[in-house]
Amino acid sequence: ALELQDDTEDCRAICEAAASHLALAGSLAPVFTVHDVVVQDGVLQLTAYKICGESQNMTLPLGATLEDLANQLVQWHGRCENVFMCLEGRVPSPFDWNKAIADFIAGTPEEEEESEDQSAEEEEESEEEESEEEESEE
Repeated sequence: ALELQDDTEDCRAICEAAASHLALAGSLAPVFTVHDVVVQDGVLQLTAYKICGESQNMTLPLGATLEDLANQLVQWHGRCENVFMCLEGRVPSPFDWNKAIADFIAGTPEEEEESEDQSAEEEEESEEEESEEEESEE
């Protein structure tokens, strides 16, 4: 019964991601960059740019999700169903659809790099321990 529940949750997550307006890697979809995201007067203010350089200032509720923003970009574009977005240097996947914009941006690439560095250090330590064990066996 537990496996069935896990499968159902996985299926639901996949269906929700597929229903979002966030494009999947390899899809044909317009690309937007989003900069100058600030909280002002209890709302999110941001500037979105099309690849041609055209820009639009947008105002969204403070709790707006990546899907909310993607939907606005789809409407602005007018000829697509999905979009790629680069928010302050980060590109969300369709599985990020329900993350708040502010929370997504707060998880900066630097934090991810630090996490990757930690993983690399842990891997090196593990390799050193393995080589020490091999030496002691000989």
